Amino acid sequence: MKRKDITGQVFGRLKAAVLFAGGGVLDAAMMKYADKGLSVRLAVEGDPNDPQLSNAIADVYSANYPDTHLLRQPVETVNFRNYYDNWFLLHASPSCKSFSNANTSKGGEKEKDLTAAIAVARAIREMRPLYFTLEQVRGYVKSESFSIIYNTLVELEYAICFDVVNAASYSVPQDRERMCLIAHRGNSLVGMPVRQRPVSWMDALAHRIDYMNFAEPTVTQKQALYEHRLLYPDTEAFLVQRLSIRDDVRIRHPYELAPTITCAIFTDSKGANRKSFLNIWYKGQWLDLSVRDCAILQSIPDWYYLPPQSRIAGAVVGNGVPTKLYEAILGQIFKHYESQN
Repeated sequence: MKRKDITGQVFGRLKAAVLFAGGGVLDAAMMKYADKGLSVRLAVEGDPNDPQLSNAIADVYSANYPDTHLLRQPVETVNFRNYYDNWFLLHASPSCKSFSNANTSKGGEKEKDLTAAIAVARAIREMRPLYFTLEQVRGYVKSESFSIIYNTLVELEYAICFDVVNAASYSVPQDRERMCLIAHRGNSLVGMPVRQRPVSWMDALAHRIDYMNFAEPTVTQKQALYEHRLLYPDTEAFLVQRLSIRDDVRIRHPYELAPTITCAIFTDSKGANRKSFLNIWYKGQWLDLSVRDCAILQSIPDWYYLPPQSRIAGAVVGNGVPTKLYEAILGQIFKHYESQN
Protein backbone atom coordinates (compact mmCIF):
# COMPACT_ATOMS: atom_id res chain seq x y z
CA MET A 1 0.00 0.00 0.00
CA LYS A 2 1.31 3.48 -0.88
CA ARG A 3 1.93 5.73 2.12
CA LYS A 4 0.52 9.27 2.26
CA ASP A 5 1.79 12.26 4.20
CA ILE A 6 -0.47 14.80 5.92
CA THR A 7 -0.86 16.82 2.72
CA GLY A 8 -2.16 13.78 0.86
CA GLN A 9 1.02 13.23 -1.16
CA VAL A 10 1.46 9.62 -2.26
CA PHE A 11 4.92 8.14 -1.94
CA GLY A 12 4.97 6.07 -5.11
CA ARG A 13 7.56 4.65 -7.42
CA LEU A 14 8.27 7.79 -9.50
CA LYS A 15 10.73 9.90 -7.56
CA ALA A 16 11.34 13.60 -8.21
CA ALA A 17 14.01 16.00 -6.96
CA VAL A 18 13.91 19.81 -7.06
CA LEU A 19 16.98 22.07 -7.02
CA PHE A 20 16.68 25.73 -5.93
CA ALA A 21 13.36 24.66 -4.44
CA GLY A 22 12.37 27.93 -2.77
CA GLY A 23 9.13 27.51 -0.88
CA GLY A 24 7.89 24.71 -3.12
CA VAL A 25 5.45 26.59 -5.36
CA LEU A 26 6.43 24.25 -8.22
CA ASP A 27 6.09 21.21 -5.96
CA ALA A 28 2.40 21.97 -5.58
CA ALA A 29 2.03 20.92 -9.22
CA MET A 30 3.62 17.57 -8.37
CA MET A 31 0.76 16.89 -5.97
CA LYS A 32 -1.63 16.76 -8.93
CA TYR A 33 0.20 13.67 -10.17
CA ALA A 34 0.50 11.82 -6.88
CA ASP A 35 -2.12 9.34 -8.06
CA LYS A 36 0.29 8.38 -10.85
CA GLY A 37 2.97 7.58 -8.28
CA LEU A 38 4.93 10.86 -8.47
CA SER A 39 6.43 12.18 -5.24
CA VAL A 40 9.10 14.73 -4.41
CA ARG A 41 11.72 12.89 -2.37
CA LEU A 42 14.51 15.47 -2.41
CA ALA A 43 14.53 19.29 -2.36
CA VAL A 44 17.53 21.61 -2.08
CA GLU A 45 17.22 25.20 -0.89
CA GLY A 46 20.09 27.35 0.34
CA ASP A 47 21.37 30.78 -0.69
CA PRO A 48 24.74 31.74 0.81
CA ASN A 49 24.19 35.35 -0.27
CA ASP A 50 21.13 35.71 1.97
CA PRO A 51 21.11 32.77 4.40
CA GLN A 52 18.56 34.31 6.77
CA LEU A 53 15.91 34.78 4.09
CA SER A 54 16.77 31.46 2.47
CA ASN A 55 16.30 29.64 5.76
CA ALA A 56 12.94 31.35 6.28
CA ILE A 57 11.90 30.25 2.78
CA ALA A 58 13.05 26.72 3.57
CA ASP A 59 10.80 26.85 6.66
CA VAL A 60 7.87 27.51 4.32
CA TYR A 61 8.87 24.50 2.23
CA SER A 62 9.04 22.27 5.31
CA ALA A 63 5.65 23.48 6.52
CA ASN A 64 4.04 22.55 3.20
CA TYR A 65 5.94 19.30 2.56
CA PRO A 66 7.00 17.89 5.94
CA ASP A 67 7.92 14.44 4.61
CA THR A 68 10.15 15.57 1.74
CA HIS A 69 13.87 15.33 2.47
CA LEU A 70 15.00 18.97 2.41
CA LEU A 71 18.67 19.90 2.22
CA ARG A 72 19.17 23.40 3.62
CA GLN A 73 22.36 24.11 1.73
CA PRO A 74 23.47 25.60 -1.58
CA VAL A 75 23.05 23.29 -4.57
CA GLU A 76 26.74 23.79 -5.30
CA THR A 77 27.71 21.99 -2.06
CA VAL A 78 25.55 18.87 -2.49
CA ASN A 79 27.22 15.52 -3.13
CA PHE A 80 24.77 14.13 -5.67
CA ARG A 81 26.56 10.79 -5.76
CA ASN A 82 24.73 10.07 -2.52
CA TYR A 83 21.46 10.29 -4.44
CA TYR A 84 22.07 8.04 -7.44
CA ASP A 85 18.91 5.96 -7.24
CA ASN A 86 16.63 5.70 -10.29
CA TRP A 87 15.17 9.24 -10.42
CA PHE A 88 12.14 9.84 -12.60
CA LEU A 89 12.41 13.64 -12.68
CA LEU A 90 14.90 16.34 -11.78
CA HIS A 91 14.00 20.03 -11.93
CA ALA A 92 16.18 23.14 -11.59
CA SER A 93 15.30 26.83 -11.39
CA PRO A 94 18.57 28.70 -10.75
CA SER A 95 18.46 32.34 -9.70
CA CYS A 96 17.33 34.60 -12.54
CA LYS A 97 18.54 37.94 -11.13
CA SER A 98 21.46 38.35 -13.55
CA PHE A 99 19.29 37.63 -16.60
CA SER A 100 15.98 39.29 -15.72
CA ASN A 101 14.70 42.48 -17.34
CA ALA A 102 13.84 43.62 -13.81
CA ASN A 103 17.54 43.72 -12.97
CA THR A 104 18.60 47.34 -13.45
CA SER A 105 22.23 46.85 -12.40
CA LYS A 106 23.13 45.56 -15.89
CA GLY A 107 25.87 43.46 -14.38
CA GLY A 108 25.20 40.48 -16.63
CA GLU A 109 26.16 36.88 -15.98
CA LYS A 110 28.21 36.37 -12.83
CA GLU A 111 30.55 33.73 -11.48
CA LYS A 112 27.87 32.48 -9.09
CA ASP A 113 25.57 31.85 -12.10
CA LEU A 114 28.23 29.70 -13.76
CA THR A 115 28.88 27.87 -10.50
CA ALA A 116 25.16 27.13 -10.15
CA ALA A 117 24.98 25.84 -13.74
CA ILE A 118 27.98 23.58 -13.16
CA ALA A 119 26.22 22.20 -10.06
CA VAL A 120 23.06 21.51 -12.09
CA ALA A 121 25.14 19.75 -14.76
CA ARG A 122 26.82 17.66 -12.06
CA ALA A 123 23.42 16.72 -10.62
CA ILE A 124 22.25 15.54 -14.05
CA ARG A 125 25.42 13.45 -14.51
CA GLU A 126 25.27 11.81 -11.12
CA MET A 127 21.50 11.37 -10.68
CA ARG A 128 20.73 10.48 -14.34
CA PRO A 129 17.00 11.31 -14.18
CA LEU A 130 14.68 9.93 -16.84
CA TYR A 131 13.35 13.47 -17.33
CA PHE A 132 14.96 16.82 -16.60
CA THR A 133 13.24 20.22 -16.62
CA LEU A 134 14.67 23.72 -16.40
CA GLU A 135 12.85 27.03 -15.92
CA GLN A 136 14.40 30.44 -16.33
CA VAL A 137 13.84 33.91 -17.82
CA ARG A 138 14.16 34.52 -21.56
CA GLY A 139 17.69 35.96 -21.34
CA TYR A 140 19.09 32.75 -19.86
CA VAL A 141 19.05 31.06 -23.27
CA LYS A 142 21.95 33.22 -24.50
CA SER A 143 24.10 32.67 -21.41
CA GLU A 144 27.14 30.51 -20.85
CA SER A 145 25.27 29.02 -17.89
CA PHE A 146 22.60 27.65 -20.22
CA SER A 147 25.27 26.28 -22.56
CA ILE A 148 26.85 24.35 -19.68
CA ILE A 149 23.57 22.62 -18.85
CA TYR A 150 22.51 22.12 -22.47
CA ASN A 151 25.86 20.64 -23.54
CA THR A 152 25.77 18.24 -20.61
CA LEU A 153 22.35 17.00 -21.71
CA VAL A 154 23.61 16.57 -25.29
CA GLU A 155 26.68 14.67 -24.09
CA LEU A 156 24.49 12.32 -22.04
CA GLU A 157 22.24 11.78 -25.08
CA TYR A 158 19.08 13.40 -23.77
CA ALA A 159 16.43 14.44 -26.29
CA ILE A 160 15.90 18.16 -25.63
CA CYS A 161 13.20 20.67 -26.42
CA PHE A 162 12.81 24.21 -25.09
CA ASP A 163 10.89 27.37 -25.84
CA VAL A 164 10.11 30.77 -24.37
CA VAL A 165 6.47 30.63 -23.30
CA ASN A 166 4.11 32.92 -21.46
CA ALA A 167 2.69 31.36 -18.29
CA ALA A 168 -0.61 32.98 -19.32
CA SER A 169 -0.88 30.27 -21.99
CA TYR A 170 -1.24 27.72 -19.20
CA SER A 171 -4.03 29.19 -17.02
CA VAL A 172 -1.75 31.54 -15.06
CA PRO A 173 -3.53 34.95 -14.97
CA GLN A 174 -0.43 37.10 -15.38
CA ASP A 175 2.00 38.22 -18.05
CA ARG A 176 5.05 36.09 -17.20
CA GLU A 177 7.48 34.98 -19.91
CA ARG A 178 9.72 32.06 -19.08
CA MET A 179 12.11 29.73 -20.88
CA CYS A 180 11.08 26.14 -20.23
CA LEU A 181 13.19 23.12 -21.16
CA ILE A 182 12.16 19.46 -21.09
CA ALA A 183 14.73 16.72 -21.66
CA HIS A 184 14.26 12.95 -21.89
CA ARG A 185 16.98 10.36 -21.40
CA GLY A 186 16.22 8.59 -24.65
CA ASN A 187 15.76 9.16 -28.34
CA SER A 188 12.31 10.78 -28.40
CA LEU A 189 11.32 14.38 -27.79
CA VAL A 190 8.69 15.12 -25.17
CA GLY A 191 7.50 18.34 -26.84
CA MET A 192 5.91 21.36 -25.20
CA PRO A 193 2.32 21.29 -23.87
CA VAL A 194 -0.54 22.70 -25.94
CA ARG A 195 -1.14 26.37 -25.22
CA GLN A 196 -4.48 27.38 -23.75
CA ARG A 197 -6.72 30.42 -23.74
CA PRO A 198 -5.57 32.97 -21.10
CA VAL A 199 -7.43 33.67 -17.85
CA SER A 200 -7.75 37.35 -16.87
CA TRP A 201 -6.84 38.78 -13.48
CA MET A 202 -10.53 39.59 -12.91
CA ASP A 203 -11.59 36.01 -13.64
CA ALA A 204 -9.05 34.80 -11.10
CA LEU A 205 -9.88 37.32 -8.35
CA ALA A 206 -13.61 38.03 -8.79
CA HIS A 207 -14.52 35.75 -5.88
CA ARG A 208 -12.08 37.61 -3.62
CA ILE A 209 -13.16 41.23 -4.18
CA ASP A 210 -15.87 41.29 -1.49
CA TYR A 211 -13.25 40.24 1.09
CA MET A 212 -10.49 42.70 0.17
CA ASN A 213 -9.50 45.54 2.49
CA PHE A 214 -9.90 49.16 1.47
CA ALA A 215 -6.73 50.84 0.23
CA GLU A 216 -5.29 54.32 0.21
CA PRO A 217 -3.91 54.93 -3.29
CA THR A 218 -0.83 57.02 -3.96
CA VAL A 219 -1.12 60.42 -5.58
CA THR A 220 0.46 58.99 -8.73
CA GLN A 221 -2.09 56.18 -8.85
CA LYS A 222 -5.00 58.60 -8.43
CA GLN A 223 -3.78 60.84 -11.21
CA ALA A 224 -3.05 57.98 -13.58
CA LEU A 225 -6.45 56.38 -13.04
CA TYR A 226 -8.28 59.72 -13.34
CA GLU A 227 -6.73 60.27 -16.77
CA HIS A 228 -7.41 56.67 -17.81
CA ARG A 229 -11.07 56.81 -16.77
CA LEU A 230 -11.59 59.86 -18.97
CA LEU A 231 -10.96 57.46 -21.86
CA TYR A 232 -12.88 54.51 -20.40
CA PRO A 233 -15.61 56.02 -18.17
CA ASP A 234 -17.89 52.95 -18.22
CA THR A 235 -15.30 50.37 -17.14
CA GLU A 236 -16.11 49.24 -13.60
CA ALA A 237 -12.76 47.78 -12.51
CA PHE A 238 -9.04 48.29 -13.06
CA LEU A 239 -5.93 46.63 -11.64
CA VAL A 240 -3.47 49.42 -10.81
CA GLN A 241 0.20 48.88 -10.01
CA ARG A 242 1.30 50.42 -6.75
CA LEU A 243 4.84 51.17 -7.85
CA SER A 244 5.34 53.37 -10.88
CA ILE A 245 7.83 52.32 -13.54
CA ARG A 246 9.67 55.38 -14.84
CA ASP A 247 6.70 57.47 -13.61
CA ASP A 248 4.37 55.26 -15.65
CA VAL A 249 1.64 53.56 -13.60
CA ARG A 250 0.50 50.41 -15.39
CA ILE A 251 -3.27 49.93 -15.46
CA ARG A 252 -4.94 46.65 -16.49
CA HIS A 253 -8.53 46.24 -17.68
CA PRO A 254 -10.68 43.37 -16.35
CA TYR A 255 -10.12 41.20 -19.43
CA GLU A 256 -6.34 41.62 -19.35
CA LEU A 257 -3.57 39.73 -17.57
CA ALA A 258 -2.03 40.87 -14.31
CA PRO A 259 1.54 42.20 -14.53
CA THR A 260 4.39 39.88 -13.61
CA ILE A 261 4.35 39.18 -9.87
CA THR A 262 7.90 39.76 -8.64
CA CYS A 263 9.33 39.51 -5.14
CA ALA A 264 10.33 43.20 -5.34
CA ILE A 265 6.74 44.43 -4.96
CA PHE A 266 6.49 42.94 -1.46
CA THR A 267 9.38 44.88 0.13
CA ASP A 268 10.16 48.56 0.54
CA SER A 269 13.45 50.30 -0.29
CA LYS A 270 14.94 49.07 3.00
CA GLY A 271 13.96 45.44 2.42
CA ALA A 272 11.23 45.54 5.07
CA ASN A 273 7.66 44.21 4.80
CA ARG A 274 5.47 46.29 2.49
CA LYS A 275 1.79 46.63 3.41
CA SER A 276 0.35 47.27 -0.04
CA PHE A 277 1.45 45.68 -3.34
CA LEU A 278 -1.22 46.00 -6.03
CA ASN A 279 -4.58 47.75 -5.94
CA ILE A 280 -7.93 47.28 -7.59
CA TRP A 281 -10.23 50.20 -8.33
CA TYR A 282 -13.71 48.73 -8.30
CA LYS A 283 -16.88 50.82 -8.74
CA GLY A 284 -15.33 53.85 -7.07
CA GLN A 285 -13.52 52.03 -4.26
CA TRP A 286 -9.81 51.33 -3.92
CA LEU A 287 -8.99 47.82 -2.68
CA ASP A 288 -5.79 46.11 -1.55
CA LEU A 289 -4.55 42.79 -2.93
CA SER A 290 -3.20 40.56 -0.16
CA VAL A 291 -0.26 38.21 -0.52
CA ARG A 292 -2.81 35.41 -0.93
CA ASP A 293 -4.42 37.30 -3.82
CA CYS A 294 -1.01 37.61 -5.46
CA ALA A 295 -0.51 33.89 -4.89
CA ILE A 296 -3.72 33.25 -6.82
CA LEU A 297 -2.24 35.26 -9.69
CA GLN A 298 0.65 32.77 -9.53
CA SER A 299 -1.93 29.93 -9.64
CA ILE A 300 -0.79 28.68 -6.21
CA PRO A 301 -3.51 26.46 -4.65
CA ASP A 302 -5.50 27.59 -1.62
CA TRP A 303 -4.14 24.84 0.65
CA TYR A 304 -0.58 26.14 0.30
CA TYR A 305 0.66 27.73 3.55
CA LEU A 306 2.12 31.25 3.38
CA PRO A 307 3.79 32.96 6.36
CA PRO A 308 2.38 36.26 7.70
CA GLN A 309 5.51 38.31 6.87
CA SER A 310 5.03 39.81 3.39
CA ARG A 311 8.78 39.94 2.78
CA ILE A 312 9.12 36.16 3.18
CA ALA A 313 5.79 35.21 1.61
CA GLY A 314 6.49 37.61 -1.26
CA ALA A 315 9.87 36.02 -1.92
CA VAL A 316 8.19 32.62 -2.08
CA VAL A 317 5.39 33.81 -4.36
CA GLY A 318 7.43 36.12 -6.59
CA ASN A 319 10.30 33.70 -7.20
CA GLY A 320 8.17 30.59 -7.59
CA VAL A 321 7.49 28.71 -10.82
CA PRO A 322 3.74 29.22 -11.44
CA THR A 323 1.98 26.06 -10.33
CA LYS A 324 -0.32 25.78 -13.36
CA LEU A 325 2.61 26.26 -15.76
CA TYR A 326 4.46 23.32 -14.26
CA GLU A 327 1.26 21.27 -14.10
CA ALA A 328 1.07 21.61 -17.88
CA ILE A 329 4.71 20.54 -18.25
CA LEU A 330 4.12 17.52 -16.03
CA GLY A 331 1.06 16.63 -18.06
CA GLN A 332 3.20 16.60 -21.19
CA ILE A 333 5.86 14.49 -19.50
CA PHE A 334 3.33 11.90 -18.32
CA LYS A 335 1.73 11.77 -21.75
CA HIS A 336 5.16 10.96 -23.18
CA TYR A 337 6.05 8.51 -20.39
CA GLU A 338 2.82 6.56 -20.76
CA SER A 339 3.29 6.36 -24.52
CA GLN A 340 6.72 4.79 -23.94
CA ASN A 341 5.57 2.22 -21.39
